[in-house]
Amino acid sequence: MTKILKLLKIPVSIDTMKPEIMIRAAEMGVDLINDVSGFRSKEALDFLKAMKKTRIGFCIMHMQGNPQNMQDSPRYGDVVSEVEFFLQRKVEEFRRFGISDDRILIDPGFGFGKTSQHNLSLLKEIPRLSRICPLLVGLSRKRIISELCKRKSKPADRLGGSLAMALWSAMQGASVVRVHDVKETKEMITVYKALGGDNIFSGVDNEKRT
Repeated sequence: MTKILKLLKIPVSIDTMKPEIMIRAAEMGVDLINDVSGFRSKEALDFLKAMKKTRIGFCIMHMQGNPQNMQDSPRYGDVVSEVEFFLQRKVEEFRRFGISDDRILIDPGFGFGKTSQHNLSLLKEIPRLSRICPLLVGLSRKRIISELCKRKSKPADRLGGSLAMALWSAMQGASVVRVHDVKETKEMITVYKALGGDNIFSGVDNEKRT
């Protein structure tokens, strides 16, 4: 795996909640570690403390509950404020560990302990959330697309909705969109820019961050 990483000319991310996998991934030279639980465990925090002098990036995701129960009637008083508070607190924690903002992505966790209405509320507040740190949005092929279109569909049949979600997110201030259909998404962005669209993936200037 280490040899493969050296040959690749693109950033490589690993998705794990397990600190032992994080350690191994760091040793192998991955570029980004994504933890859907938001690096909440003591072991994950201990790992982060040892990463101060590396250049590895981290994606902090919000999830209510755990993967086994996260969609069992998720409830919030104010989903945007609660997700914002969690992500802001985690970013501040990373900063205390000596990890700079240019190594951090935040992810509101669309579909992870959220109803479709929760997801829509968060989508509408991308500009607000992106003021915390560079924002990653992952809505590709998710069930919310089928629900918005009011028709049942398989994940692979949600391309149109996935492209709309990606473009909207990028226009609202997301720095990264995670997608399945890379070729089609790149084509959409290329055409959009050719037509004069330049207000995408702009994020927020560092001096405007909270």
